Amino acid sequence: SAARVAVLRKEREFRGIAATTSEVTLQEAIDAFILERTASQDASSVRRWQWELNRFATVTEKKYLRDIDREDVVAYWNSFKSEGAKPRTIYNRIQALLTFLKNRGIVGLLKSNEMPSYDEKDVDYYTENNPTELTDFFAACKPEERLAFIFFLYSGCHEREVMFACWNDIDFVNRTYTVRPKPDLGFRIKNGKVRLVPLSQVLIDALKTYVLIAPTRRLIFVNSEGGPEGHFLFKLKQIVFRAGLNCGHCVNKQGKSCAEHAVCAQWTLHKFRRTWATMHLLN
Repeated sequence: SAARVAVLRKEREFRGIAATTSEVTLQEAIDAFILERTASQDASSVRRWQWELNRFATVTEKKYLRDIDREDVVAYWNSFKSEGAKPRTIYNRIQALLTFLKNRGIVGLLKSNEMPSYDEKDVDYYTENNPTELTDFFAACKPEERLAFIFFLYSGCHEREVMFACWNDIDFVNRTYTVRPKPDLGFRIKNGKVRLVPLSQVLIDALKTYVLIAPTRRLIFVNSEGGPEGHFLFKLKQIVFRAGLNCGHCVNKQGKSCAEHAVCAQWTLHKFRRTWATMHLLN
């Protein structure tokens, strides 16, 4: 990454452009920022930054970084608002944009009291309104699906932490899962801190049974090609629809109703993490 940044600088020198903020183009600033993120964040985070900043560049249509001003931030804000984005989504996108601009030396375009406002939602969790929904959900799962979502429920892990969980990360004696980076698989851990996650006996017993079926592979959960399983959310929606657990009222951005499609917004992967936290709180 450092070498590629040096290449960008040298190319500017060859073109006779001074390496100062006043002459840096917006695209050059985005490229340099993405290179920095590539060195410190995982691939999915980098792709998210790339999408956001390319969108901003399209909205503003300005060539030089020095020309970015308050009106550009507002225009970016309105681009999401016109699409019907939720207030919290707009807040997150504007916050990300300001992070990029601050990194490039541009500050003060929005005051803290001018940031998009949003209402804090109550923390929702499974079984909050329907005591049997998780029982019905797991009854509709195939064996490997059941293990995967038990892992989500009883570990409280993020999606990518489950995706890249390996058998040698599991301590069956002390009942823990060690969340550690796997550079060869492109997995970095959040905040860069290796941590031990205590696991319930229910999950340990399920893993002991499953390891007899798949003892030779590295990853616990794999896709059809043997790589990390990246379709947990899709599978979750399909199981919920199959079990008849859709709320029947929500409609997604494509206009599909969960009354007829596997798109229910009430079922998400992160909700398992909130349920895990709530169970510990209630106990």
